[in-house]
Amino acid sequence: MYFKYVVEELEKNPAADLTVQRQELLRGKLKEVIPCNIRDKTILGDREIKLYDIIQTNLCLEIASESKEEFSRCIANLKDFLKPGGYLVCLTAKGGSWYTCAGSGCKFHQLKMEEEDILWTIRKSGEVQSAQLLNYGVQWDLGCSM
Repeated sequence: MYFKYVVEELEKNPAADLTVQRQELLRGKLKEVIPCNIRDKTILGDREIKLYDIIQTNLCLEIASESKEEFSRCIANLKDFLKPGGYLVCLTAKGGSWYTCAGSGCKFHQLKMEEEDILWTIRKSGEVQSAQLLNYGVQWDLGCSM
């Protein structure tokens, strides 16, 4: 869904095979997925610390955080692992305070964040060269209260 959106909507290219090509390209470049504890300053525990060009989080910081301050600390912790000029990409669902998974009926906490809250947490987390909020206009079926 993400690649389809990028290719068709952002790049204005309706070619379906380009979506598959983009997926394969990213999979070829992705080196590892690393489990971590975002609430812990060391994040990776005793694992060797490396710096990364890109760190991406998908729908997790707002779930791991109980407050805007904790959300900001999580971002600051992640930034410590970026190479100079690196990118921190955070996919987040704004406006919701809970979500459900795959129709399970179980309700899970989500820190309610609006655009101004997200920008505040980024500024509070320390030096940032630039921040850009993109609204993909995608309606996620998360069962969020909006």
